[in-house]
Amino acid sequence: MNNSLLALHRFMVIDDQAYTRKLIAGILRDNGASSLIEAEEGASALKMLRGSTSPAALPHVIICDINMTPMGGLEFVRKLRESENQAAGKVPIIFLTGEARAEVVSEAIDMAVEGFILKPVTPVKLINKIKQVLGLGG
Repeated sequence: MNNSLLALHRFMVIDDQAYTRKLIAGILRDNGASSLIEAEEGASALKMLRGSTSPAALPHVIICDINMTPMGGLEFVRKLRESENQAAGKVPIIFLTGEARAEVVSEAIDMAVEGFILKPVTPVKLINKIKQVLGLGG
């Protein structure tokens, strides 16, 4: 990806595993991203997003693990999509998962999740999915 394109976007990474958060953030930074927000799980991410009163402060893409505690990815997305902050509720979401059970995928699609990446995450998979979600072509 052209580093200048990624530099123009803001990202939020939500994962209860510090290693995975740092891995994703590192891939994003290595590809030019400079605006990153990290959250340890869904509830803390919601609090950050609800505090963003300006759409200009919201991330352009949220990269979120599905299996987290205490608030997992599916509950996070449900609450975000129902949020009074309509702009936050429309931020594209890419789910990270170690398993692709049909019922989880179906529920995520029903909540308008824009994409999935199966773990382990690689730079190519992540950047290609971001390009797809942002409509940046390939």
